[in-house]
Amino acid sequence: MDTKDLYLKERKEVARFMRRLYKKGLTTSLGGNISKRVGEHFLVTPTGIDKGTLKAKNVVILDKEGNNLTHWLKPSLEIAMHLQIYKDHPTINAIVHCHTIFASSFSAMDIPINAHLIAESRMIIKEPVVAPYGLMGTPELAKNVSETFAENKVLIMENHGVTAIGSEMIKAFDRIEVLENAAKMTFITHMMNEERALSDDQLEQLDNL
Repeated sequence: MDTKDLYLKERKEVARFMRRLYKKGLTTSLGGNISKRVGEHFLVTPTGIDKGTLKAKNVVILDKEGNNLTHWLKPSLEIAMHLQIYKDHPTINAIVHCHTIFASSFSAMDIPINAHLIAESRMIIKEPVVAPYGLMGTPELAKNVSETFAENKVLIMENHGVTAIGSEMIKAFDRIEVLENAAKMTFITHMMNEERALSDDQLEQLDNL
């Protein structure tokens, strides 16, 4: 089979979720990246192509060693991070990384995102964790992020952005949305100087569901 036609269904899914990320205002035209594990191959969004109009034909295919099988496309700068996560977390099949406005703002503050304000955020993102800073595209960043994912499936990257993982794409995507919503609610309750978070008993009930 021609490489251009390989994993067409899965590449369409990656492109669709990338366009959705852009349309929801969770990333910029050239920012953010999404990937998917398919067997022993990896599909990842490219660099330098408008994320709002991304097509399946633009999605990069890598083999298990990280070799680019679509040589006419250039993978995301953060490809090392994606590959490290897949290597360290074999049950993970999807990764979403972006620079959402509110959650990313908390990446540059020593104020935590409060995930105890509503039940949904507690159920979906638990306690948001922060991965130590690393220069984008470097092995240091890849290591920091992958190791921090041992604590949670969604995280804030210090002075950078946010990343979520999942067994399937919709789960990783949903974690990004819920984290951003939790960041907005944290900001609003701080601005209003009024907060009524879930009690310890209520949190325990949710954790036991």
